[in-house]
This record gives sequence, structure tokens and C-alpha cells, in this order.
Amino acid sequence: MDKKIELPNADKDVIFRLFCMIFKKAEGDIPDPKQPAEDDRTVEEFARDFAREVPEREFSPAEIQSYLVEHRGSARVAVEKVQEWMDRTRAERSKMATCSPAYARLLAAAQRASRWVNCANREADV
Repeated sequence: MDKKIELPNADKDVIFRLFCMIFKKAEGDIPDPKQPAEDDRTVEEFARDFAREVPEREFSPAEIQSYLVEHRGSARVAVEKVQEWMDRTRAERSKMATCSPAYARLLAAAQRASRWVNCANREADV
């Protein structure tokens, strides 16, 4: 028997925790000499700012995590560019709402693949 489990969009606590999960340094992390790491207190301040900017229950945890991973080099930049990301995501959703369900799924898959390639290319440049 298949089960359906509804996963709600992210509330403020989930948004805050996702930010901390991506940007807080874990034991054993290798520091990047090109980009100094923010300390945990600074990351938590940025996480609070980020959670204030992102509307509760509008974006899924996966969407937020994808955005944060794209900006994992700088917590500050992730906060600074979040409005651009939200506007872009809303515009993409609006486009998908006007097309057929099959085309919308295809478009979403292509966008995910494009983000993956973009992230892979950034890592190759390092």
C-alpha cells in the first residue's frame, strides 16, 4: 500500500535551522583559505535575518536548501540575494501555472538539472 505524506512548506524554525545547517562549520570541515568562515554566532545572526526575509510556509525546505547550497560560500551573500531568489522563484511558479502539467514537470526537471550543472561548474572552478 502506498502512503501519501504531506510535507508542509517551511516555517520560520525550519528556515532558521536550514540556514544554520548549511553555514555553520562542522567538526572536521576543511577551511577555505580564500573565504574566511563566519563563527557560529555570526551565522545565527544571518540565519535570523534570513528567516525574517523569507515568508513562512511559502517555500519548501528543498527550495530553500537548494538556494542556500548555491550560496554556501557566503552566508552574507545568501541573505543579501534572497529577495532576488524569491522574486525569480515566484516568476517561475507563475509561468508553470499557465502551462500543462506535463510541460510544467518537464520545465521543473530542466531547471533542477540546470542548477545542478551550475553548482558543479562552480566547484570545478575552485
